[in-house]
Amino acid sequence: MKQFIQHSICLLLLLSVTSSFALQGDGMMITKIIVAKFPIEKNGKKIDKDGFPDLYFKFYKDDKVIGKSEVKDNCKKNNLYVFSGKDMPFRIEQNESYYLELLDHDKDGAVRNNKDEVISKRIPLSWQIVVRNGKKSDYLLKDEINGVEFTIMVEHLDGRSTPVKKPISNSLNPLTKNWYLLKRKC
Repeated sequence: MKQFIQHSICLLLLLSVTSSFALQGDGMMITKIIVAKFPIEKNGKKIDKDGFPDLYFKFYKDDKVIGKSEVKDNCKKNNLYVFSGKDMPFRIEQNESYYLELLDHDKDGAVRNNKDEVISKRIPLSWQIVVRNGKKSDYLLKDEINGVEFTIMVEHLDGRSTPVKKPISNSLNPLTKNWYLLKRKC
């Protein structure tokens, strides 16, 4: 009987740790952003003088821009555009507030006096907001007012903190690293 109670306690502790693990972590890295839907006009006017916006993302921490994606020129409707360069990946730390904003890059100054046109409102991001429905590798985000939809592809950080540019497998503790590397092979 004593052994049964000990096994039951161990099982309960294991279940408790396992269920709380689902929403624990050090944050995540946005490795790619896939834009599926965006407007080419605002208030009946073309966003870009060529007729097709030159899309890019700004990444904010609080109200400060801390990163930008590369620019995709002349983006046409009904196409998917994958962003993964320039300052990416973007790191999201736990207990911090971030925003993503989609813009049209006005490289020649011909439209709105060289002011980049905002395509989407700032979409709030935090580790807690994103994973509240469980940890996944991708999350669909929408700005329904402006007709923008995009998916962020992420890698969750479940170990000690590391600088953004290091591979994720180097940021994991030894036990998690073996599990992570095995999972990546599958």
